Amino acid sequence: MEKAKEKGLGCSKNNFWVAIRNPIYCGLIFIPKYKEEESMLVKGQHEPLIPETLYYDVQDVLDGRKRILGTKVTADDNIPLRGFLICPKCGRMLTGSASKGRTQYYHYYHCSSACGVRYKAKEANDKMVEEIRKYVWPLSRLETCKDVITSTYKSKERGERDEQKDLKLQLQEVNSRIVKARELLVWRYRRRRLSCNQI
Repeated sequence: MEKAKEKGLGCSKNNFWVAIRNPIYCGLIFIPKYKEEESMLVKGQHEPLIPETLYYDVQDVLDGRKRILGTKVTADDNIPLRGFLICPKCGRMLTGSASKGRTQYYHYYHCSSACGVRYKAKEANDKMVEEIRKYVWPLSRLETCKDVITSTYKSKERGERDEQKDLKLQLQEVNSRIVKARELLVWRYRRRRLSCNQI
C-alpha cells in the first residue's frame, strides 16, 4: 500500500482492498443474486488487465490460503541449499548456520520455529548431489549418445539421398519411355497419312 501511494495512488486503505478484490481486472463481472438466480461471475466484453490465474492467486494470498515462500540466496558454499529446503513438520523454509566445535565449524540446515527440525549440511548436500546425478548423465555418456545420434542421422540422410537418386532414375526412365511413345505415335501418324495420300 505504501509503495502504491509513493507511485501516485490516491485512495484510502479500505478502497484499495475493495479494488484489488474486484474481478473486473481479470475480465469478469460480478452479477448479484436476483430472485431465484444465484449470484455469478460472467465474462465481460472488456479486455482483462491481468490473467484469471493471477487474480485467483492474489485472492488466495489475501484469504490466507496461500503463502508466498521467498527464496534466500546465500553465498556460503557449505550451505548452498539454504532457502531452498522446506521443513517437513511445519512447512517453513529451512535456514542454515554453523556451530563451532573444538577444532572446526559444523554446518546445519534447521527450522527457525520450535519444531526442532535439524539436518547436517554435509549429509543433506551429498543426498542432493546424489539425487541430481540420477537425472544428469556423465560427459562421456553424453558424448557417446551424441555420436550415436549423429551416426543414425547421417545414415538416415544417406538412405534418403539414395532413395532420391533411385526416384530420379525411375523418373528419367519414365520420361524416356514417354518421349519414345510420342515419337512412335508421330511416326505411325505420319506413315498413316502417307498411306492415305498414296491411295
